[in-house]
Amino acid sequence: MSEDHERIFQHHAAMLTAIKARNHARAAGYLRMIYQNLNFHFSMYKQISFDGLSERDVLRLLTTYVREFPDDPSGYMMLAHMHHSKAQTELVRRAWIEASNHAVKGFHFQPSVQSSVFDAEQGRRFTSLSRVGLDKEIAQELEELRNAPTDVRSPATSDFDGPPRGYTLPGEPIGIDGVSLNGCLVGFTQPTRYYFRYGFEASQLNQTTVTRNMPAGLYGRVRDTAENLFRRISANTSQLTFAPADIPKRSSAFPKLAMNLSWPFGKDRNHRDGIGVIDLLLGWNTHAQRRGRIDGIEEPATYPSVDYPWEGIDLRDARVGLWYRADDLDPKAFEPVIWIHGRTGTASFPEQDNDRCAWAVTAPKLADEFTVDGDWHTIDYVLPGTSTDWTFCGSNVEEMGEGMRRYTYAPIDRIQRDNKGGNVCVAFVGGDELEAPDGSIDLAELQIAYRSWSMLGPCQEATLISGPEEAACLTDGTLGDVEHHWLTDLENGEPIDLVWRLRGDALLTCFKIHQNVSAPAGSVAIAVSEDGETFTDVWSGTLDEVPADPAAWADAVNSNALIRVVVPEKPVRAHFVRLSILSGQRADTVGLDAFEVFGCGLPPVPSPSPFTFSEAITGLAGTGPVYAQLVAENEVGVFEGEVVEIDRPASEVPHILAAQVLDRGDEAATASIRAIGMDTGAKLKLTLRAEDADDVTVGLVRISEWHVPADNRVRIEGLEPGVEYTCDCVAENMHGRSDTFTFNIAA
Repeated sequence: MSEDHERIFQHHAAMLTAIKARNHARAAGYLRMIYQNLNFHFSMYKQISFDGLSERDVLRLLTTYVREFPDDPSGYMMLAHMHHSKAQTELVRRAWIEASNHAVKGFHFQPSVQSSVFDAEQGRRFTSLSRVGLDKEIAQELEELRNAPTDVRSPATSDFDGPPRGYTLPGEPIGIDGVSLNGCLVGFTQPTRYYFRYGFEASQLNQTTVTRNMPAGLYGRVRDTAENLFRRISANTSQLTFAPADIPKRSSAFPKLAMNLSWPFGKDRNHRDGIGVIDLLLGWNTHAQRRGRIDGIEEPATYPSVDYPWEGIDLRDARVGLWYRADDLDPKAFEPVIWIHGRTGTASFPEQDNDRCAWAVTAPKLADEFTVDGDWHTIDYVLPGTSTDWTFCGSNVEEMGEGMRRYTYAPIDRIQRDNKGGNVCVAFVGGDELEAPDGSIDLAELQIAYRSWSMLGPCQEATLISGPEEAACLTDGTLGDVEHHWLTDLENGEPIDLVWRLRGDALLTCFKIHQNVSAPAGSVAIAVSEDGETFTDVWSGTLDEVPADPAAWADAVNSNALIRVVVPEKPVRAHFVRLSILSGQRADTVGLDAFEVFGCGLPPVPSPSPFTFSEAITGLAGTGPVYAQLVAENEVGVFEGEVVEIDRPASEVPHILAAQVLDRGDEAATASIRAIGMDTGAKLKLTLRAEDADDVTVGLVRISEWHVPADNRVRIEGLEPGVEYTCDCVAENMHGRSDTFTFNIAA
């Protein structure tokens, strides 16, 4: 242990001793010394624990700290985290503005609160249902859902009815020795394999990428409302409250509530990206991305953690929907974007974490327009599978220190195709550092449609041949929706056997059981068969207890009690799968949320809807362009796309790939410059020329430092109304200057 670490532990012990002795001034002094020895960054306040102290004592300590050290925003930060006073929120706001005006590297304000209405009746902060007046109504709805039949959800049909086609889409370079290849397959309705041929001459495509199976359609679905978020949402805001949603024309019971999030939101400086200032709204750990309890794999105490088979979900072409209402919100020049995290497995803090890779969707027009008019709206995001629509958001160690080197690069194709340990984030970006959005926003519902690899999933031709017909909803792709849980009665305590026939023989490697919170199952068993007559036991056990009080459900989720993953010692061959529910936790009523089965030897049946994807190739020798062609194969034949050419930079100087004007006003415009920074310290310079107006020069703008292309947002001011400009764009780093890239800014 270093001297600094030892000193921190000593100060921490002394702080706890002082506060227990009611000497808050001395405790505040020790807290200040802890911050200094931590080389404190504002995102790290949660590292300081207050074990054994009451909330009242902690608040007294923080209030004393603010009084003793009024120029330190960290005290206001921690007070805001306690969420006990709107007056404190205003203090944080003023402290943030003051610090931003004087800070050399900016102020990192990133509070975080994880909460749901299920905390309400346990007296936790800002979650009182009775305050909203809907506590009895919501409890009644939950009770009625226990007795309501659940409909099996049919997957949406595709509107594509043309012949199968494969398209090789434009690729782009990754540094000087790699490329990202992009493709699209549409119209395929039977198991299909795909890969890319590539080479250094168009006539000699003598190398191939890995052959992969097309996934299923976007049949997986997670729906979370304010009632059942179960603390899966981490809201980065100074204030979180609940209010009635009052969404018109809704057929479902929920949402009845909305989460009201007020600015300031999280000023996230963790990433050095290319999309400018980030105001982080929320991070959503969906039910599909939760790991659960795992039987069959010994969980290591330290890194590297062990992945269970098919742990990741496929987010290529995924769609994320957000129900929102904004009345007093002024977004300024900010606009909402979406990004995803994924675990890379290359942890720089082995005992704590697997590093995460963060990618933001930065292609324009991939989300609906954000509306501020006080009415409810939906905003839909697409997570395209093509690399050209994304920007990698890496660690901002220059501003946040080496301790923030936990966001590492991994290709977007891997992070989407096998998204494990990830979450979905919504943020506002693109504005001015000191002109942050102001006001509040209500969120009532989050949805995501993704590609599930479950062999029992929709359109995979698996059939429920034994058990209640309504149990088919366990495999219709829906997860985590309290309105869609299946339950039934245990008659005379007799077990319920559910048997599915797969469309063919397969090697099964993983089973995933999702618990029903309102009517949880108790003892459960899994067995398999090759002929449907003789079954072999695979696993049996008792699922974790789920509290009867809905207010405690959030704790069950946090402890991973609602998901049980079963991994056999070795893959088991099967044509039939039997799930037996032997007992329940609530009298004679028992149920589940979903049941998933994963394995190999039975490739997915794809949807005819478009499937987009990318494939990263690294370690290419020499210089010059790479030529590539998409190939798809199935029982019908071979389908080939066009041959495309991807230029590669010849050296480590920055490389500008494209430019697009996002908006143009009378006196200002915003442009997106897609470039490869190649190195730390790369800068962008824009010079605008016009026949009847003065030239406009944009000072050096720092761009993304990575070796992968990034969309860099640039604000251009000083334009004259009605004038068309020609813009010359040049990037430069320590290795030299790029070629000039020219584009037009229309009048």
